[in-house]
Amino acid sequence: MSKKSPSTVEELRLALEELNLNSTGSKDKLRRRYKFREQRLQEKKKQEQWNLYSLDNKDRTPLRYLLIVDVEATCEEGCGFTFDNEIIEFPCLLYDLETNEIIDEFHSYVQPNSNPTLSDYCKSLTGIQQSVIDKAPSFLQVLENLTDFLRQHRAILQPPIDEIKILKPSRAIPRSQPKNWAWACDGPWDMASFLAKQFKYSDTHIPDWMKGHFVDVRAYFSDVYRVPRRNIERMLQRWNLRFEGNQHCGIDDSRNVARIIKRMNMEGVIFECNRWWLKYENNGWIPGRKYPPFLSRRQK
Repeated sequence: MSKKSPSTVEELRLALEELNLNSTGSKDKLRRRYKFREQRLQEKKKQEQWNLYSLDNKDRTPLRYLLIVDVEATCEEGCGFTFDNEIIEFPCLLYDLETNEIIDEFHSYVQPNSNPTLSDYCKSLTGIQQSVIDKAPSFLQVLENLTDFLRQHRAILQPPIDEIKILKPSRAIPRSQPKNWAWACDGPWDMASFLAKQFKYSDTHIPDWMKGHFVDVRAYFSDVYRVPRRNIERMLQRWNLRFEGNQHCGIDDSRNVARIIKRMNMEGVIFECNRWWLKYENNGWIPGRKYPPFLSRRQK
């Protein structure tokens, strides 16, 4: 025998209270709220998930470490983002936001699989010579080496990479478990384009610890300081700093992104993820990226 639906104001309020839903308002409002209770419960569950990442949540896991990445990839003069790029340089800097310094570095060149011969334009742009690429390991070997590098830091990266799990997405937004670290790069392209393409072309499973939420430093800088998005060199100009090393050199680009993060951190900026990706052509913004908590404590 089915349970009788509540009909009086008192019955509706008691039923809503049992579901931990709002039990205030007129009878019509209470009836509608109860009628659509399943939908409201789902919305409440989603909000609770997002609260794990909110700066207003005192129990959230704050970001302590950033894995700064700026890859270089094969290219031709005039090619766009639809070009079949393959990664040829893969740096990864482990940055500690508490001590405000790089605590370890991973770096490797990568030999492309489909087209291992670099164009003259690519060699001129990146400074990477063919002789270096000819001796470089494959992407799969570099991925294995990177995995070993990150496992060496399992004591501080919590949870460790082997325990990361991407939950079933809701409205295409990945729900990864809270962690004290995240990937960071200059713009969305390194993670959501170059790496995503590489996994697609390699026909290789993307590990859960690599996809999901990440920090787009270029967009974050724009949101914090309320300025148009700009490249690494122009972001550094905010503090009268010059680019150190060679532009379009992956390791040098990564180190300069670290310098930007350091300066922002010194000004009291609290970092959190603002983008996500799951695979090639499946990525986007994390909702609510432009709101007061993105302002630094000094600006408030």
